[in-house]
Amino acid sequence: MHIYICSKCGAVVEKDSMPAVSGCPKGTHSWSIVAFNGSLVAKPGLHPYQCRNCGILIYSDSMPSTVSCHFGGTHSWIKL
Repeated sequence: MHIYICSKCGAVVEKDSMPAVSGCPKGTHSWSIVAFNGSLVAKPGLHPYQCRNCGILIYSDSMPSTVSCHFGGTHSWIKL
């Protein structure tokens, strides 16, 4: 599964394809993919990563992308 994060509101979605843009409290979602093989829950073979800026926790088999963070700047991932 892919992990998408909205750079406007910080919503996180686990989905195989691009999520809908409707439903964002700040207008329309602006989705960016941060992990091509990831999960929102712990699974075998996936490592936990947390953003230093906003605190979002995801699980991925590799370092997530440093896309725009809704707290400003870009996500700064640390492997836990």
